[in-house]
Amino acid sequence: MLGNAESIELLEHWLRQAKKGHVAYVAVAAVENPQRVAYDYAGAYDCEEAAQQTLKELQQELEQIYVARRMGPRDFSFDAACVEWPLSGIAPVNWDFLTWLIDAEMTRRREGAPFPLRVGFSKEELLGTEKRQFFNSVLRPLVPTIGGIVTPRAIGGRHKRFYMTSDIVVASRRGEEVPQVKATRSGSEVVTSYLHGVKPVTITLREACHLPWRNSSVEAWCHFAHDLEAKGQPVVFVRDTAKAMVPLNGFATFPRAAFDVDIRLALYEQSRANLFVSNGPGALAWFSDRPYAYLVNLKSGLSDEWEPNDPEWWYGAMGINVGEQWPWAQPDQQLVWKEDTYSNISEAWEWLSEKAK
Repeated sequence: MLGNAESIELLEHWLRQAKKGHVAYVAVAAVENPQRVAYDYAGAYDCEEAAQQTLKELQQELEQIYVARRMGPRDFSFDAACVEWPLSGIAPVNWDFLTWLIDAEMTRRREGAPFPLRVGFSKEELLGTEKRQFFNSVLRPLVPTIGGIVTPRAIGGRHKRFYMTSDIVVASRRGEEVPQVKATRSGSEVVTSYLHGVKPVTITLREACHLPWRNSSVEAWCHFAHDLEAKGQPVVFVRDTAKAMVPLNGFATFPRAAFDVDIRLALYEQSRANLFVSNGPGALAWFSDRPYAYLVNLKSGLSDEWEPNDPEWWYGAMGINVGEQWPWAQPDQQLVWKEDTYSNISEAWEWLSEKAK
């Protein structure tokens, strides 16, 4: 969970202070998510007044942080071609940005606003090191993949505070075209020089430290990859960014694709087919014209740990029921509503290989 490591570090610091005998009273506010909070307190009974005063000071500091992160006023003279994405924590700094970007481009087209979509990133100065790296390697480079441009002149434009696909699904069902992402020419040229005419099957792994039970079954995917290569089908793995430079059981990997979203997209475009588990980069496949199988990898009994494990969440947030497909998906594109076991992967490939010639 994001923020969990920092929370543990803070609690351990104060636990060390308490064990030294330096803490007489503690009050704690704990936030699991914005809808799930708790508080507690313990210590000497005559410290309540001092604790209340300290909490007031803390409240003032948190309020200043909140104000600093808020977006500025909207400029209602801007049309739908100008949108703003705050990097202050109001909006997530993750792959949800791509869904939001697709929705923003559809809105621009629907309202007849001029091309191209202009995206202004605000509050960049509030980014930490890790988030800044993600911003520079994923968020900013995603904008030109839908034909947009990055410009500070769009700050003050629209920001729709919804980052899931349900509105895109509804628009698609009423006949609107869903934009597709496209790699830049320079990204495509780099990948062409790498593949030199070979059309591999790509396997994108999730190997993250947070929510590790969502990770790819690396053993199952390697077993499957051995099958493909034994039949003469080249395979290229794209490992999670943290493990991009680590070899994988003798298989070909493409480290640069793990760090550069344009190279990643160009690789997917020039491959025979692309295989995923539930992971942010898989959204590139949703909004592409290339064959894919995306194993949704629902984990039974874990809906309390991760909302997408709840079938009701899929309909409310994403606009489709478990078992359905995106309404804009092509015949060679499929969500596979199963875990990534070897047998399920093989079954998904048997279906896809007939279509991805």
